[in-house]
Amino acid sequence: GIVPKVRAVLVEEAPIIDGELDDPVWEKAEVVTDLTQVEPRMGAPPSFPTEIRILTDGNTLFISFRAHDPEPDKIVVNRMARSDMFFYDDNFNINLDTFHDHRSGSFFQINPVGGRRDGTFEGDLFEENWDGIWFARATIDEKGWRGEVAIPFKTLGFVEGQDVWGMNLSRRVRRFNEDNRWADPTIERLSVNMAQAGELHGMAVARTGVGLDVVPSMSVGGLHDEYKNRDKLNIEPSFDAFYRVL
Repeated sequence: GIVPKVRAVLVEEAPIIDGELDDPVWEKAEVVTDLTQVEPRMGAPPSFPTEIRILTDGNTLFISFRAHDPEPDKIVVNRMARSDMFFYDDNFNINLDTFHDHRSGSFFQINPVGGRRDGTFEGDLFEENWDGIWFARATIDEKGWRGEVAIPFKTLGFVEGQDVWGMNLSRRVRRFNEDNRWADPTIERLSVNMAQAGELHGMAVARTGVGLDVVPSMSVGGLHDEYKNRDKLNIEPSFDAFYRVL
């Protein structure tokens, strides 16, 4: 099949990760809308549209999505804890093959109230003990639900200067047991199988960063805006220290 491609548009001002989607900077992004149903009717159009936007400031990957749903009161969300199993909730998923080796990568999942789950994978083998530093907020509204995600590059391994990463994006509508996927919409492969993933361009600007970060380990979202010196953090009492030297 045709490999879908999208560019992470380089911006100077980072969006605030509050789940509101109201930062004007999002208007600069390309819009991904071409998801395809994998289950229950493989190849069919999704029941509801999804709009996804991707930006970067060179330090962080920013992804926002608008998950349309005409009956938001029927959105399924039961779980909130970090690394909880959101398979039984509506959810949105990001899979990044940062080395573009079509084998391995990192997995990020968010549910409609901002619950987060993450992991790393190789082939179809999933390692859930990895807890990367990233931020997300999501809210249910009259149009369905919406979310914003920030993944600092220092939490990922990648080759600096490489412009193309592998990526897949997917959305689950739980009440229909419906799975919609951006790339490789086939039931024969899981979305974490990056063999036929889409391409995320514009990543040559990504910088790995070196240093020690101390962040809330159970934060459901947050981001420091260097340009306006604002903080958006939901702080819980425990902390993770994270050090990356590569």
